[in-house]
Amino acid sequence: MTKTGPLDCGPSLRYGMGVSILDVAARAGVSKSTVSRVLNGGSVSEKSRAKVHKALKELSFSPNAFATALRGKQFRTIGVVIDDFRMLRQRMHIFHRIAGMFSYLTGEGYSLLMINAVLPDGSVSLSEAINQLDIKAVSGLIFPGNLSSIGKSDVILSRREIVYTGESLSDERGFRVYMGNYDYSMKLYRYLFENGHRNVLTVFSLVGSDTKERRMRAYAECADEYGAAVSEKAFFYTDDFSGSILSDIYDAFMSDDFTAIFVDDLTLGHLLMEYFNGKGLKNPDDYSLVAIEREDDIPEQAITTVALHDYSYGEECARLMIRVLSDESLTKEDVFIPFELNIRTSVRDIRA
Repeated sequence: MTKTGPLDCGPSLRYGMGVSILDVAARAGVSKSTVSRVLNGGSVSEKSRAKVHKALKELSFSPNAFATALRGKQFRTIGVVIDDFRMLRQRMHIFHRIAGMFSYLTGEGYSLLMINAVLPDGSVSLSEAINQLDIKAVSGLIFPGNLSSIGKSDVILSRREIVYTGESLSDERGFRVYMGNYDYSMKLYRYLFENGHRNVLTVFSLVGSDTKERRMRAYAECADEYGAAVSEKAFFYTDDFSGSILSDIYDAFMSDDFTAIFVDDLTLGHLLMEYFNGKGLKNPDDYSLVAIEREDDIPEQAITTVALHDYSYGEECARLMIRVLSDESLTKEDVFIPFELNIRTSVRDIRA
C-alpha cells in the first residue's frame, strides 16, 4: 500500500477544487519537487519560490482542503521554524524542546512540521515561514531560536498565530516563552560572588551572540553590585573542542587572578576538572567551577549548576500556541520556565 501525506501526494491525488500539486508545478513552470519544497519550507531559489507563490494564489491552492477531504476533519499542523542549522547539529537541548512540543501537540490533535527558514545563500528569510500561514499549510508557527535581533521583530509580531522564545520583542503584543539566560546566569554569578569570588572566567561554547551578550551583562551587573571590576580577560569563547582547547582555557585561567570558572557545557566542565587535576589544581581548593546542566547530561554529583528543563520549555511553547489559536482575545502573553540552582561541592567559600 502506497503511503501519501497531505503535502506530498501522488499525481492522482488532487487538492481542493480539483487542483493538484502537478497543476501548481505546471502553472509555475517548475518541477513537482520544487512545489513540494516550497510548501514544506525547503530551500529553493527566490525566483522559483516567487513563481510557486504566484501559481498558488492564482489556483487558490489549499493543502488543508485535501486533508479535510481525506480525513473528514480539519488537518491541524504547527510549524517549528529553524533559522540556524547549528541549533540541530550542535545543541542537543533543541531536540528536547522539539520533543516537548511534539508530545503536547500530539495530545491536542496537532501535527508538527519543521520549516527551514535558511535560504541557499545562508541568509534567513522569516517572511517565507510566515507565508506558510498565508497558504494555510500550518495553523501556527513556533520560533525556538534567538530571534530578537534587529529587523526580525516586525516579522515575528506581524501575525498573532506565532509563539517565539528569547527576549521580549514588544511591551504591548506578542506571545513569548522565556527561560531567561540573563536570570539564570545572574543566579550562578551571584552565588560565586556571595562566596567571595570577584574575578570569574566565563567560557562560552557553542552559544549565539544573544546568549553571550546577556551573560556578559549579567556578570557586569553582578560585579558592579559587589563593587568589583570586570577583567578584560574575563570572557573566553570557543566552538572547537579539539586540539588544545583545554590547555587554552587553562592558560586563560592562569593569565589573571581568576578564582572561579563559569562554563555553559557540563561535559566541558568535567573535562576541565580532569585537565586541571593533571596540572596539579584541585577543585574546589584551587579554583571553583559552575556550569549549565541540561536534561541529557549524565546525573551530576559534584559541579554546582543551574538546571534547565528544555522538554518543559517545548511543552510550554506548544501549550501557549494552542491557547493563542483558541482564544482570539489574547494579545500578549509571557510564560516563564523555572530553573533550579543545584548547590554541590565545586564552589569554595573564600571569604576572609
